[in-house]
Amino acid sequence: MNVHEIVYALHFSSGTVKVGRTKCYERRLYEHSKAARAHGVTVTGEWRTVVADASHAESHLMWLAKTLDDQ
Repeated sequence: MNVHEIVYALHFSSGTVKVGRTKCYERRLYEHSKAARAHGVTVTGEWRTVVADASHAESHLMWLAKTLDDQ
């Protein structure tokens, strides 16, 4: 169990949704934003929460994103 990790979802102007987990959200947001700009894409939405079991929460959020994408 990873206490005090952040699970996040980022929406990009390309329509892509990135789900991940980190201990330093601001650093990861910066890294994803920088990489996206290199491809002409921007972050258009973000969501994050602190959870006790980041691995489980990340897996569930990835499953949810895939399920919604398949609809």
